[in-house]
Amino acid sequence: MLLRRTPTKDDEEVWVKIRGTNNRYSVSNKGKVRRDEYKRRRRNGRIYVLSKPAPVSTYYAPNRTGPRVKLRYASGKRIQKHLAYLVAEHFLYKPTDAKRLQWIDGDKDNCAVYNLRWK
Repeated sequence: MLLRRTPTKDDEEVWVKIRGTNNRYSVSNKGKVRRDEYKRRRRNGRIYVLSKPAPVSTYYAPNRTGPRVKLRYASGKRIQKHLAYLVAEHFLYKPTDAKRLQWIDGDKDNCAVYNLRWK
């Protein structure tokens, strides 16, 4: 879901599934990540709930580049990703020549979509 207008602080929180994670995680336009309920069918035909909905905790790298999250993709690969880049990839249109992300207010802890733009 890419936004076609300029986002504001007053926008309602919208959750979008993170691509490549087999619908295990969602990211919001307010800069939050959550683990969604994940179900799997076993060989005996029963459906098991493997995880309950819960927020994903963030951590900071030693150089303070903003919050990061650890995710597990469908292939089983675990990856660490900047929260701001995750929000921007799912909510902002990225021009072909854009390589970096810019925080409008300069605060790298504020990963809401209204505070981000591609540069």
